[in-house]
Amino acid sequence: MKEFCTLLNEIGNSSVMELSGDLNKVALILNNTNRYVRSFDNIIFDGGNEAYIIEIVARLLRFLRRQNYLDEHNKVNELCVTQLRQIAMYLFLNTDVSFRYDLFRVVHVKHLLNTAPQLSKCLLLNCIWGLDLDRFLYEIVSNTPLWFSMQFLDQTISSLRYAKPYEVLERTESLVRSICFAICRTDCDWQKIDRNRYVDHQRTLGKMCDHVAELLCFYNTPDSSKFQGWSKVRKHTYFGYVLWHLFKMVLTGLKLSDRRPRPKPLDSSMAMYELVIEPDRYNTPSSAPASALYSGPTEQALMKINTCLLNTLETCIMH
Repeated sequence: MKEFCTLLNEIGNSSVMELSGDLNKVALILNNTNRYVRSFDNIIFDGGNEAYIIEIVARLLRFLRRQNYLDEHNKVNELCVTQLRQIAMYLFLNTDVSFRYDLFRVVHVKHLLNTAPQLSKCLLLNCIWGLDLDRFLYEIVSNTPLWFSMQFLDQTISSLRYAKPYEVLERTESLVRSICFAICRTDCDWQKIDRNRYVDHQRTLGKMCDHVAELLCFYNTPDSSKFQGWSKVRKHTYFGYVLWHLFKMVLTGLKLSDRRPRPKPLDSSMAMYELVIEPDRYNTPSSAPASALYSGPTEQALMKINTCLLNTLETCIMH
């Protein structure tokens, strides 16, 4: 009974993500485009859907511009970050993805599910890149549970094949840093609590490491067709930026491996990222102090990522 009362108090005090006027209008745009422009189910990468994607993103862009959420250069208005964060999360929640756990068991987002046509991952990522919402993608990777964010990473990596060379560097670095932060933030010793969850967590960490290795392929084996017609000076300048981004990733990885960061609770504007399901609410161990060691799987994952980063740096320098 005490636990039930505690749960009710948490629900009452939680920051529920409301289906506001903005989200209603976004849902209306998505419903209309899904019905009259192109069914979202048919929008996939390399599917000849470029014209439809441009039209859908343009309609969302016009709405965000009318709301002054984006400026005249289609960049985020820093005064409207909270509203854009909610819109970005709303798009993620209404994407056609199968999760390990049922999101209808998450109190503060369940009322947002299935309130818009299910976006394909391809369309979602085109909206994220085209509407300058990528900072919220990195927030989601950093702050949501791994079982949530990992469902989007495969197509996120695929979408980078269509980005410009300098965009690839920036996005890759941000994604690698976000994955590292997420691995550290979600560290806990499940082996002492639930053997099944421990095994699942190990598999998840392995997949996250694989995603980092895939991202680093954009540094090891860049698409040569994107550099056709570039002068030697331009190529050397680009190579300098490659090393700069790699050094920053290496320093981040080594810093996180050296000392476990102090856990920080999310502020109210980011509470939507806490997708806490019932088993986790009472079974997750309390946060370890900043000086505590990582659990074995987390330490191994960070070591694997750092090894990939250092190998990539060596390859690029020796190239």
